[in-house]
Amino acid sequence: ALNKQINDMEAAASALIAMEADCQDLRANEGTGTKRAAPSSDCMTDAGDLTTLTIQGMSGRTLAEIEPPLPSTLNGLKGAVSSLLGIEAEFVKVIHGGLLLTEDEGLLDAYSSQIVTVVLDSSAAFLWDTIRNPDAHQLTVEGSHVRCPELEVDYINVVTQAPLPAGRHFVEFVMHYKGDEQWCGVVQDKALGWGMKVSGHSRKFEGCFYYCGRRSQPGRLTGHGHLDPSEMIPFASVGSGDIIGMAVDCDHRAIAFSCNGQVQGTCTLPPQGPLYLLTHVDTPGDHVELRRQDVEDVPLELMQALNKQINGA
Repeated sequence: ALNKQINDMEAAASALIAMEADCQDLRANEGTGTKRAAPSSDCMTDAGDLTTLTIQGMSGRTLAEIEPPLPSTLNGLKGAVSSLLGIEAEFVKVIHGGLLLTEDEGLLDAYSSQIVTVVLDSSAAFLWDTIRNPDAHQLTVEGSHVRCPELEVDYINVVTQAPLPAGRHFVEFVMHYKGDEQWCGVVQDKALGWGMKVSGHSRKFEGCFYYCGRRSQPGRLTGHGHLDPSEMIPFASVGSGDIIGMAVDCDHRAIAFSCNGQVQGTCTLPPQGPLYLLTHVDTPGDHVELRRQDVEDVPLELMQALNKQINGA
């Protein structure tokens, strides 16, 4: 059982290490220094002179800090980490002394060391973040579906909770309803996926996206901060009922898009850094579903396009 736990933690480590770099960017963007959790109402009251608890990743980099009084339960600690990093508590694993903590009894010893390590379940890379998105109150998220019936602003960007793990991935963005504009793709800075922080038309909206076109107008490949204007090639228009396919190779840093099974285009990605999935809603009727598919199910032509982008052939 312990070996399985260790294997699971190692499998998640690459995604967490990618996230650690992004957490540094978030702190810089927010201008608040290291993120700190507010004291929990369910806290240690008999733990002696406990000091600030440092939450670190597998590489040893600090992700966040929690001030005393510290949570008195393991679930409470996971909840504090969840609120700081924007990841559901069920996907957070806590390690101390090389062992996975599963009981509350190990907390006091962990707190005495002033440092704990966290790893993440890879499922968080395919679920929308409504924890730290400032406009989450306008969203309705049910599993992989996102809607915005309470939309009060011009648009809302929505990003996944954790970066994609290493390797290849195949996802589909299902446009159950598209009222106006839509961007689907990957972004390196998680903060860009929070609400109205950056418009898809802004040059600060850095990433690689399938821009679906306004209403019935043609779409295109976009990637401000990464692609030259000449590389932003035309794509098919995407409307309600259409499906965007996206194959990503996180190791070779390449991406390929399709619309309803027809390949639209490919591009290279920045050589390093995390990759979060992103979608965009901007009318109250918008409804997007993120489908995580098996890599083995990537359509042949889309996989060939991805390999061609990687090999330069």
